[in-house]
Amino acid sequence: MFEHFPLRSIFIGLACTLPLIILAALRRRREQKGLEKQNGPEDGLSNAGQSLRDSPNDRFFRELKPGAEVIPLVRIYEPSHKYIIQSILDSRGIPSYLSSRFVNDLLPGFQIKGHTDSVISIAKEDVVAATVFVLEFIDSLEEKNEEAEKSGASGQTIAPTIAFLGGIPMADNDFYPEFLIDLEALADELEAFAGTLEDG
Repeated sequence: MFEHFPLRSIFIGLACTLPLIILAALRRRREQKGLEKQNGPEDGLSNAGQSLRDSPNDRFFRELKPGAEVIPLVRIYEPSHKYIIQSILDSRGIPSYLSSRFVNDLLPGFQIKGHTDSVISIAKEDVVAATVFVLEFIDSLEEKNEEAEKSGASGQTIAPTIAFLGGIPMADNDFYPEFLIDLEALADELEAFAGTLEDG
C-alpha cells in the first residue's frame, strides 16, 4: 500500500493543479483580448507586429492618402539597388511602391537593360525628399565605383551580377538608377531640401 503512495500523490497533485494552470492561461488570454479591443488595431504591440510583417508595398497602400497622385520616380536595373532604395525611403518615412513587369526581374541574375528592370513609385508630395535620398545613394555608388577603379577591381562593387546585351558586358554606370522625373525642373526645391538636411 505504501509503495504506491508517492505515485498516487503525484497523480492527485497533477489532477488538482492542471485545471488551475489552464484556468489561469484562459484568463490571461481573455485579458489580452480585452486590452486589444480597448486599444484598437492601431495601438500597442499588435500594430508594431503588423508593421514588421508588412512589406514596403503593403505600407505604401496603407499610408497613401486618399486622392494622392502617384508618380514613377526611378527605374532600377540592379536587383540589390531596388531593395536598398526602398529601405532608405522607408527609413525616412516615405512610402514607396516597387513594381516590375515580371517576377524574375526582382531576383538576382543576368540583367538586360530595357528588359529586366523595375520602377519605384511614390506619392507626388514626397518627390523632392525622395529624390534627394536617391541622389545620395547614387553618389555613394559613384564613390564606390571610383574606389574600385583605383584598386583595379572595376565593376565588382557596382555590378555584382554581370549583364549582357548582345554578348557584351554592359558598363557599370548602366546599372545606376535612372530618374523618371525632370530633375532640372526641381533643382531649386532639391537644393533647398538638401540644405535643410545639412542644417539639421
